[in-house]
Amino acid sequence: MSTDRAQPAPPCRGFSLIELLAVVGVVAVLLSILLPVLSGARRRAESTACLARLSDLRRTQEVWSAQNRGVFPTLFADPSVRFAEVDMGGETVMTSSVVTQVSNWALTLRPLVDREEPGDRWACPTVWRSPLYAPTTNQHQWGARSYVYSAPCFTSPSAWDPADAEAGTRLHERRAAVQVARTRFPSMKVVLAEVADFHRGGQALDDPECPGVNAVFVDGHSRRLDLAEASPPVPVTDADWAQLRLPLRLPLAATPMGILGRDVR
Repeated sequence: MSTDRAQPAPPCRGFSLIELLAVVGVVAVLLSILLPVLSGARRRAESTACLARLSDLRRTQEVWSAQNRGVFPTLFADPSVRFAEVDMGGETVMTSSVVTQVSNWALTLRPLVDREEPGDRWACPTVWRSPLYAPTTNQHQWGARSYVYSAPCFTSPSAWDPADAEAGTRLHERRAAVQVARTRFPSMKVVLAEVADFHRGGQALDDPECPGVNAVFVDGHSRRLDLAEASPPVPVTDADWAQLRLPLRLPLAATPMGILGRDVR
């Protein structure tokens, strides 16, 4: 008779509560370290893409200038033009005010871009991907939501003379076909700048708490501009400016002395 007995299976040992809590704690610490790093890396990548977009838009402006006697893009290059009409893919947009170009600057460049091209051609990548901005079929609206165009690029320098009591007024009357070659400080004069600090705090350009925005300059280079470096803008009281609900003091879009001045002190 066999005396062999079945050996009992060794007991299955699981993790204790203390061990599980230790693992969860370690994972939580790692996530708290990694998430800000990954989020910061994404913001930096989007900011870099935004700077590339600005440089590309400036090159498109340069093409427009080369085809139009070397002046900055404007819907009112011809002094006789009182109303400007632009075909936006079946929808005609008409404007009678030169000031509208501060926001709707993409209307001028529209003929140089394929009408089937998506709106991200004009937009900051962060804005394009943000659920806060409802989709629109009007390409120029993506540009308006992303960047502002410096008004001195299509108005006379006399309109921005701080010593003139009427500076910042009657801008439509002071419209001008401004020669790019007249720019006195090409590396210090902004052409396009972000509407807000999309890649950090999100503050609007005119917010005193806004630390800086991405911008592209006349000479074509783009960079993040610390607003502490920026020249104080000329206050604007033009009626059309107010109708567009543009801020009274809009940095980088109302440069002292206009195209003869500089946005970086």
